[in-house]
Amino acid sequence: MTLATSMDPRISQRFRMAAPVATHRREATCREVDCKHWLEGWLTAVPINSPQALYIRYQSGRKFAEAVDGDRVVFKFYPGQKCFRTHTTSLDRPPILFHQTMGPPRRIFEGQEFNDTYNEEMYKISKS
Repeated sequence: MTLATSMDPRISQRFRMAAPVATHRREATCREVDCKHWLEGWLTAVPINSPQALYIRYQSGRKFAEAVDGDRVVFKFYPGQKCFRTHTTSLDRPPILFHQTMGPPRRIFEGQEFNDTYNEEMYKISKS
């Protein structure tokens, strides 16, 4: 989120909060995120002798039943096992806060300082 405090580029200030994926998220299990596939099971349909079908049968390590439907095979995966998606979950970290005037952004390490600086600048603008 970026908030600009002025439209005049000579006095423009920006306040920004960032939560980059690399530092604020991590890979999670299906159980951790209450994945619907993990909870209820799921169906996957692929061409009968496709690489996907061969992978599911011989390499996926998942439990399933299969049925042929025309030129496709439908795999019914049972609940309680990892699906094929990659899940992520948020780490319990505060966002990274920045205040920028004319130069490079300045990182602010405390939320209270970020709020105080933002409120002070808004007050100055409202009085001008």
